[in-house]
Amino acid sequence: MPALTPVARRNTVPTQPVFRADDLAYVSGLPPVTPETGAYDTLPVDAPPRRMLDHPRSCWEPTGSALKRLVRRNVSCSNPAYFAAIEMGPKYFGAPRPARIFMYTLGRFGPFDLGIHRVALTN
Repeated sequence: MPALTPVARRNTVPTQPVFRADDLAYVSGLPPVTPETGAYDTLPVDAPPRRMLDHPRSCWEPTGSALKRLVRRNVSCSNPAYFAAIEMGPKYFGAPRPARIFMYTLGRFGPFDLGIHRVALTN
């Protein structure tokens, strides 16, 4: 995934942002980095979810999938009070929306409060 490449190189973190198994594409909970630089930005709480839903397009296209084929998303957040601000379902998906799990976590490995793991159908 192009947006994550600078982060992975800088942190020497082995990563596999997308994995295809039969007719499903699994996209990991990638950090909300700036696509052009791979840097973390200080953003309002509602901006990282938009960025994290836009990033996987470069992962899904090679698997034959797309955002509209998303069937499940797991959202983990370090502050449950952010739920209303980070819930992007109505803005990104028509009806029916993909299944969603919202999990409260104690923290993340970077300067952000959120992770979104996604599963989509392929061709």
